[in-house]
Order: sequence, then C-alpha cells, then structure tokens
Amino acid sequence: MDVLRHILVSLSRLRKIRFFLSVDAVVPFARSFCLEISKARVRKVLTTASLLIVFSLGFSTRAVATAYLFTTIDVPGADYSDGGVHALGINDAGQVVGFFAQITGPGSFSTFGFELNGMTYTTLQPAGARAASAYGINNAGQIVGYLQYPGLDSHGFLLNGSTYTTFDAPGAVYTAANGINDAGQIVGYFGPGSSSQAFVFYGSTFTTLNVPGAVPTGFTEAFSINNLGQVVGFYSDGSTDHGFLKTGETYTTFDVPGAIVTEALGINDAGQVIGEFNDGLHSYGFLLSGTTYTQIDVPGSSYTDAFGINFAGQIVGSFGDDSGSHGFLATPISLETQITMQGTPLVTATIFGSATLDVSTVDPTALRLGPNQASPDPDLANPAVITDMNGDGLPDLVVWFRDQDTGLSPGASQACFSGSMSGQAFLACDAIVKPGCGLGFELAPVLPALLWLRGRRRRKA
Repeated sequence: MDVLRHILVSLSRLRKIRFFLSVDAVVPFARSFCLEISKARVRKVLTTASLLIVFSLGFSTRAVATAYLFTTIDVPGADYSDGGVHALGINDAGQVVGFFAQITGPGSFSTFGFELNGMTYTTLQPAGARAASAYGINNAGQIVGYLQYPGLDSHGFLLNGSTYTTFDAPGAVYTAANGINDAGQIVGYFGPGSSSQAFVFYGSTFTTLNVPGAVPTGFTEAFSINNLGQVVGFYSDGSTDHGFLKTGETYTTFDVPGAIVTEALGINDAGQVIGEFNDGLHSYGFLLSGTTYTQIDVPGSSYTDAFGINFAGQIVGSFGDDSGSHGFLATPISLETQITMQGTPLVTATIFGSATLDVSTVDPTALRLGPNQASPDPDLANPAVITDMNGDGLPDLVVWFRDQDTGLSPGASQACFSGSMSGQAFLACDAIVKPGCGLGFELAPVLPALLWLRGRRRRKA
C-alpha cells in the first residue's frame, strides 16, 4: 500500500501535461501524439508511467519464453533448388545426420547421406549404392537410414563405425529405417508400395506396430525411439494423418490444435515430441512438451519440418525459402519476454535484457509477431524503444504491433515472434498477458510517445 500511495501522490503532482491529438487520433486509438510537458518533469512522468504500467501488469507475468537460435545447415556442393538439404537426426553430442541432393549428370541428380560433426561434413554412401539417406543417430554414433542400389527398391541400413549392414523386413518391397536408440532398437516402416507398416527391429526380430484407428491400406510409419523405448510416428485413418506415441503397449494419438495433418517425427529421453503439421495453408514444425504445443517456424521460411530432438532440446529439420530447401539446427536459449494484448489496437512484445543479453543486438526492424508475421506498427514514429522497464538497471526492448496485423485471435493464449539477434535468426513463443483494468494500465497507449519524447530530449542533450 505504501508503494501505491507513493504512485498516487506522484501523479497528483504532475502538471502542465497537455495532449494535442491529430485528426484520426483518439486515445487509445491514437495514430500520433503531440505532448507539451515541462522538461524538468519528463523523467518523473516517464518513471511514473513505467511504474504504473509494470505495476498493472505485474512482474509475475514476466516469464522465460520457449526460444531458439537458428543455424542453417548447408552441405557444400548440394543442389538446393532440386532436393536441397534435410537435417533429420541429432544425438546428445550434437552430431547431425540427414541427406542432400546433388546433380550427377545432365538432367539427373542423386541423394547422399551426410553426418555433421562440429564443422565437418562427411558424405555417407556405400560403394555401389545409387542413393542414400541418413535419418537417425544414437549416442554411440550408430547411424540408420535407407539406401538404394540400382533398381527402385529401398533397403534399411545400419552404419556402425565404417561398416554398413543392410536389412529388410520379411516380405517387404522396401524398408526404411528412421530412428535408433542407445540399446540398438531401430524403428521405421516397410511395405509393398501402396501402403506402409511401422516396425521395431531389434537383434534379428521385426515387430510390427498396429496403431488403433489406422487403416490397412494407409500409411503407418515410426520415426523415432528414445532410450525408454517410447516410439513416435504417424498413421492414416483413411482421410488424414495423425501423430501417435507408443509407451509400452499403450498408444496415444494426437493432433496439433487447428491442424488438418499431424506427423510426429522425433522424441527425446525427456519425452518431448517434435514433428510437423499443416493447417491447410502452411506447414510448420511443432514441439509437444507435456501438454503444451509450441510452433517451430524458421523465420522467413515458406515451410518448416522438425525431425530430430536431443536431450538438451536441440532440434533439427528442414525449411524452404526462395533458393530451395535447407537444413537447420535450433538451439534453445534463455530469453525473458512478455507479450501483452492491451485491449487496444496495440500488442506489446517486450524482451528483457540480462547479464547475457544486450537487447541492442536485436534488430527491431526484423521483428515479426503472430501467424501473419506482423511488422512493428508503421503508424508510430518509433514503434520500438529501449528502456529499463523492470527497474533492474538493464535496458529492455519494447516493441508495439497493430493487433489487426498479427492474425492473433481474441482468445489466443500464446504468441510467437521472430527476428534477428547479432545477425542470427531467433524465434520466441510465450503466453499472452491480458491484464484487466489495473491501475495505470490506461497509460499504456501513451508510453510510445513518452519514450520518444525522452529519446528526443537525450538526442538534443
């Protein structure tokens, strides 16, 4: 109550604050603001306004977002316009496997597996094979995938050291191996061509996986197995694809909310599941942690597929842009954020600075928010400001977006924003704060103008 009393007393002492609104500006729908304020009171006004807004929102809403830094994986010599690069598996040491396309002659190309260890790429293709793809790698460095010898049929392979061992499910026309755990259990699928059947292969025994609801003429494919023996993949019910998780003998099926197609492609030892989904317009990656879904979307991409995840939460996959398909590595980072839907035309995204994060390394012009990838509000003279919002002595970045541009629904509970940090793409997803009529919250729309005024005063100084 002493803090509240102090704020109210400070407000009562403010004088000579006058607002001149442009023709189309009516708070909180203002497009522009013109303030006259005694220079001696600028700092007090700003401090009080910031305190009131933060007091209204509450520090409890500040949270560590689910955030990633993205590194593009481009294999030297790959043809990106026709096949490109796809990163598909990652182990706890950060070794990555996948495949890339390469032109092999006039009008022809082939696919080659690769392993990325640190900064070193190694091509994976046994002698005599016409194509190969590496899908999974365990902590012992054993790699699985599938390859083709002359002819169209595919065979599963296990690469142990420098030795390739091929295998085929009984009666299969093709066999694909997608994942392997530290015990050497391999998952994948096989089939006659018009359908597929998921399997677990261990030692010399194949065990088929029969997901309830899967149609025999459709596709059931297993893609990853962790060290607890949990298996993920997807199946067709005759009309669309759904993700599945097998724990022991129990199958759990699931769909990303709003998706028309869901495919689970990776699982780590913490039980986090990643994959891809399609909402009818676009393909995105997803992370399922517990019961929470988080969208994984490489900034600026035309599509994103998430395939592999390790215990540290690093994710690999592929994405598309104007030049073709590329692999990516998404590394989790600690980022404290707050996304606020203010009950006005503005949505605020705040990135809090820390001892390890200088917010000046974030490019505000590259920030995008929501499913529509909205840019910062173009109608504000300065839609992004750096100021200490939480009073910890470290600068924070505050950015305003127009609600109508974001594509966020009124009932949305989470939002994602992306941008560039020190020249590297990042993605952050956090819960949306929807404060009520808290004390001082009505000053939130005024804050851009107040902060701009302080910046002008500093520039003159």
